[in-house]
Amino acid sequence: MMTVAGAVQAMENHIVSMSSLEDPKGSFTIEDVAGQTFKPEGRLVSKGYSPSVYWLKVVVKPTVPDQLLILRIRPTFLDEVRLYTPARDSSGWLIQTSGDRTPFLERPAVSTLSLNFKISPAEETTYFLRVATTSSVVVYAEALTENQSGQKSTLMNLAHLFLMSLIFAVSLWALKEFMVRREAVYLAFFFTQIFLIAYNLALSGYLAVLIPHSNLSDRLSSIIFVTTASVGVVMHYLFLKAFRVRAFVLRALELIMFMAIPLNILLLMGNYKLALTINVLDITFLAVLYMLIPLTLRASAPPGRAVATVVYLLLGSTLFVSTTPYLGWFGSHTEMIFFGAPIQAFISACVFFAALVLRSRALVKKAAAAHIDLQLSQQALKLERWLAEERKQLMDMLTHELKTPIAITRLTVDGVSMDDSKRGRINRALQSINGIIERCSLSNQMEQDVIKVSSSDLDLTMLVRGLVDQSSAPERFEVDANEALKVNSDRQLLSIVISNLLDNAVKYSRPQSSISVQAQPQLLDGKKMVFLHVINEPGPAGLPDADQMFERYYRNQAARDVTGSGLGLYLVKGLCEKLNIHIAYACISGKVRFTLHIPVV
Repeated sequence: MMTVAGAVQAMENHIVSMSSLEDPKGSFTIEDVAGQTFKPEGRLVSKGYSPSVYWLKVVVKPTVPDQLLILRIRPTFLDEVRLYTPARDSSGWLIQTSGDRTPFLERPAVSTLSLNFKISPAEETTYFLRVATTSSVVVYAEALTENQSGQKSTLMNLAHLFLMSLIFAVSLWALKEFMVRREAVYLAFFFTQIFLIAYNLALSGYLAVLIPHSNLSDRLSSIIFVTTASVGVVMHYLFLKAFRVRAFVLRALELIMFMAIPLNILLLMGNYKLALTINVLDITFLAVLYMLIPLTLRASAPPGRAVATVVYLLLGSTLFVSTTPYLGWFGSHTEMIFFGAPIQAFISACVFFAALVLRSRALVKKAAAAHIDLQLSQQALKLERWLAEERKQLMDMLTHELKTPIAITRLTVDGVSMDDSKRGRINRALQSINGIIERCSLSNQMEQDVIKVSSSDLDLTMLVRGLVDQSSAPERFEVDANEALKVNSDRQLLSIVISNLLDNAVKYSRPQSSISVQAQPQLLDGKKMVFLHVINEPGPAGLPDADQMFERYYRNQAARDVTGSGLGLYLVKGLCEKLNIHIAYACISGKVRFTLHIPVV
């Protein structure tokens, strides 16, 4: 690009001066304007999306008399440009017509990237250009020798080819990434680059070469102009959602996304100028929005907030610089304005390409980390299964090997003459050992998920009273229960749950204190339930830890002197989940209260 710019600047422009005259109604003839006063202009005239026709007075001075020069007019999207050349015999004016609506092969001098006219001034000569267009009135004129014009066209075509080739290569990379990752943002990026290539082909006049025999290229160019922005916004919308940008940004992007529909309708209705004006205003608004986006990022996502900030500041600034001259807001004195769109497209492609490459790398690392985590999880699961199987085998062995000695010991004790208090202590010890074995076995079955629930209707009051009578200290219980309470549950599993709560109340309450058991019908979320409360005063061990009490093998440090396995409440919690019973713990007025919410019949 630097080489092209240097070579172009070295070419001698034979235009001495340019000036303009506004024709609001487009009714002036060459005779009307020839004698009027024109407003001095630089080499570039920018009037924005004006409804007026503009006349340009161009003074050309050849290096040698009758030198063949090429009057080059840019951009090529101007609808109609008429050149009025004074006749040598002063008999009138010679007229040549070119423009976007003139078929390519019918133009005075066939060329891409510029509208060319051949002139041969004998001396300093004044020419008039009549510019009428539905697009932006922006004109850059220069008069070069034939060789210089050919050289410039070649250099500019090479520069465009280079830029478009790189953009196309980036689009192919995006398509490949989409095929691998199946993420919509890559596909949207691919289509954005394809539309940017088409946009620049249309803006630079290449479509007229591809469709040379009609003015269809003008209509197709307008459709591409108003559609490209909407297609590009889809990509940014998908990209920015991961950063949790402010809602107004997403709403604005959605609005621009769908603007292509009404704008294309305006084009089909023939209202080209209004559609193109709104489109450029949309793009300018979008440029400002891009520059504000770094202030709205609320989360970090690949490739990171810092990268996203740089990307959108570059995109917004380059888009703003390349677009606003077409509105006539900021003047420019060089034809670099016409390289603004391809350069902006190139910068956009490269910057967003870099962002997506970093995003892809971050996703690859994330996927690799996830794969490692999955492998570790699988190994941990395999180890857990092995440990569970080992525990099962150990419990099966203990159950088998200890049950028999306990039974033999119990038979022996029953056959030996001894004091009743001693016999009672031995039986309670054996019962405690047997209870621990049963809990361990039941805990193992619960982990293996082999416990089956068989629900039936049962009398909760009778069940509770029976379990109280079987407890180690029935005299300490005060049962307050309605005789008519019917619930639906598994009798055996519910008995284990209640027995464990009663056993814990006896073990961990203040010695000789009373224990309250209450059963009350209540409504919970519109469902009939029975609330079963087991309430006791805390003993020397104090209150249980509410955060750990249902964990396996948890026991309060102060309760180490009390016999137990640390499995009671763990089993209670697990069995309640099986039975669809909610268990709650609370400390009420210094007392421990466990509550079961049991569904009624």
